[in-house]
Amino acid sequence: MFVNIPLTLKSVKAEMKTHIWAAGQAIKTRRKSLGLSLDDVGASLGVSKAFMSYVESNERTLTETQA
Repeated sequence: MFVNIPLTLKSVKAEMKTHIWAAGQAIKTRRKSLGLSLDDVGASLGVSKAFMSYVESNERTLTETQA
């Protein structure tokens, strides 16, 4: 059975924001479970501690290369 679900730009943006939030939270949870600091993770990815903080708070995203 085919169900037609209308997609709007607003609904797509909301869905993307939800996934980005989940990614930031997952990174933070994993980092803490491993006992790593923002500096540790940032250094391994070649980004700053501040950038990693932005990623975890969903203000920035990692590129495919960084992830």
